[in-house]
Amino acid sequence: MMVLFLILLPFQEKKSEKIQSTKYQGVRIILKGNFDKIPVHIQIDFGFGDIVTPKPNWIDYPQLLNFGIPHLQVYTPESLIAEKYHAIVYLGQYNTRVKDFYDIYLLAQNNTFNGEILSTAISATFHNRSTIIPDNIPLAFLQDFYQDKEKLNLWKAFLEKSNLVYIDFDQVTQLLVKFLMPLSLALSANKPFRLNWSSNAQWH
Repeated sequence: MMVLFLILLPFQEKKSEKIQSTKYQGVRIILKGNFDKIPVHIQIDFGFGDIVTPKPNWIDYPQLLNFGIPHLQVYTPESLIAEKYHAIVYLGQYNTRVKDFYDIYLLAQNNTFNGEILSTAISATFHNRSTIIPDNIPLAFLQDFYQDKEKLNLWKAFLEKSNLVYIDFDQVTQLLVKFLMPLSLALSANKPFRLNWSSNAQWH
């Protein structure tokens, strides 16, 4: 779908930059132009060398302008969670990616997960990025982080910009602790994790 935009729209401003926010390599392409009189801003992040567990899914992406339905390979929910959890751990107290917290929260609230598959995805992602899986609560899950005034302002701005219903940042973080820490502790101790996550937010 991005290819269709590139062909159809005359972009006045174009730039690329290295992605600096995480430990793995990537390139960000930023395009700005107009579709008729409507401003169009497109940001595309290209990551390299990611591990997708168990394998990429195929989806039909909603089309624009009746050009047909793009058939795309996408991350699995497990690898998406693993990538975002890695960023939370790696960036620590300097993390400004509050959307990662919301995304994991949303996935955990609306899906069931096989603990073995999810733990495999987390292990593969952390190993691929040469990061130790934490054996205690990461800095970004501590009260000093999620009650920090600057982080709360970022959280509020993200929800408003995305037109999302307000939810307390500490409530979101507490669910992430409940969801991710049992996996993290098992992996850091080299133990299997065979529980399943249910849609009522419980491991069983």
